[in-house]
Amino acid sequence: MKILNGKTAIVTGAAQGIGAAIAKRLAEEGASVLVDDVGHRIMAAERVVSEITSEGGRAVAFPADISKPSEVKAMFQEAKKQFSKVDILVNNAALFKPVPLSDFSEEDFHWHFNSNVMGGFLCARESLAYFPEEGGSIINITSILSRQPVTPFSIYNSTKERSTR
Repeated sequence: MKILNGKTAIVTGAAQGIGAAIAKRLAEEGASVLVDDVGHRIMAAERVVSEITSEGGRAVAFPADISKPSEVKAMFQEAKKQFSKVDILVNNAALFKPVPLSDFSEEDFHWHFNSNVMGGFLCARESLAYFPEEGGSIINITSILSRQPVTPFSIYNSTKERSTR
């Protein structure tokens, strides 16, 4: 028996890279997975779903911009509709672009923080309404860049700082 049989996971930013690998691994362990990514990456998210389902797993793709509360709510509603519940949230999504500290604008700042910080909080808050009575799991993915910053990613670096206490 697989350790996550009967569980449902939402993985944000799961169309590629670490998020895709997490989604696939959760499915290998028996979880049903909602593979989220922003709308323009939905085809890549659907490829991840195809890989999961071709191996016998259960998965759906959903295009949510996690910086928007209405899209976060819709994502959780879709997971419940498809799989009847949500047990696990993996906050993996992160946007980044190189912007030297001397050149960044308020728009650059908000673009990074709205997704990378606020998006994670919006997802975590929404998950509480969907987790079963016995609770669920929230996993926040950070980056080595929060501890070993690299220019010109100073805005991104600061969005990935997470307390371990």
